[in-house]
Order: sequence, then structure tokens, then C-alpha cells
Amino acid sequence: MLTVNRLSIRHFAVDNARALSAATDLYDSMTKDDFLSREPDGTDLDCIIATASINLSERQVSELESLLVVDEHNLSARLKLLGYYFKFLGHRVNACKRQKHVIWMIDHRPADFICGTPRLAWDGRLPDLQQEALEHWLRQVDLNPADPAILGNAAYHVGFCDLSLAESLYQRAAVLQPDNEHWRHQLAWIETMK
Repeated sequence: MLTVNRLSIRHFAVDNARALSAATDLYDSMTKDDFLSREPDGTDLDCIIATASINLSERQVSELESLLVVDEHNLSARLKLLGYYFKFLGHRVNACKRQKHVIWMIDHRPADFICGTPRLAWDGRLPDLQQEALEHWLRQVDLNPADPAILGNAAYHVGFCDLSLAESLYQRAAVLQPDNEHWRHQLAWIETMK
């Protein structure tokens, strides 16, 4: 059984700040409605769509879930639901609802920026959901061994339970993208956790 390592909270906080600070300048020129109406594109701005959706109403959530029944590839609806369900970490019923969106993102959009952020992080209090997500990440690593974004996103999540595997994945990403400072920062963070 997997467990969350004792320093996962710090890992979570560091990358959440990274995701949010990446788009800070845009807050000055865009309203919340601007973010919610923009089309997702796999970049850091998708995190804002999710973050801005945390306080959706039950009616809005139901409508978004209905949209996904018609079109499972409606990324805008999925990101909004991920943002909404994020506040329910640790609550079994809503965590299970969230999990289906997490798994869909891992299976269909594993290289997207948001997939390497806390929005897709698992809750260590629910080890069965953690194990399921881990299995999907490891499958993506096997299917995409030369994609540094997927290796890095997988490493981020694997790092919650297996620092040595996360280190290996970040090292592979760094070999593929030697000029990407993010991989070096993540490797340095792992060194501090040992």
C-alpha cells in the first residue's frame, strides 16, 4: 500500500505557488469571467480556470457533468469540475467524483501543465484512489518514455509516495530537456527531502 511521504505538504505548497505565480500578471487585465470563458490550451492558464471554479454552485456542477456525458473531451468543463472538487480532498464521495476527472486527464492529457500541479494531486487518506492514479501515471510513462512533460508530471505525483522513482523520472526529463531549469529545481528539492 502507498502512503504519502511526510514532506508531501511542502511539495504541494511549492508547486501550487509555481502554478499560480506563472499567471499572476494576467490577473491585472482579466476578470474571473474572462478566465472561465477562455478555451483551455494545456498551458499554465488552465490552472486559473480550475482555481476560479472552486465555488461553483451545485446547479453549475450538474450542468458541467451533463456536458461531459455529451462530450467527454470538453476540457473547459473538466477543468472547472477539477477546480470545484479540489476543495473536497479527503471526503470519499466527492473524492471519487473528482477521481474520474483526474484519471481522464492522466489518460488523455498527461502532458498538460495542470497535470503537474496540485489540481491532480491525490489524497493520501484515500490510498485506493492514490494507487489507481499512480498506476495510470506509470502507464503513461511506459507509453511516453521520451516526453519530458509527461515524465515531469508523473514525477510530481509519484513524489508524494516514492521519492527515488520521482528522482529517476525528473532525471530522465532533464536529459531530454537539459536547458529546462524546472527539472533541476525539482531534483534539488528531492535532494533536500532525502
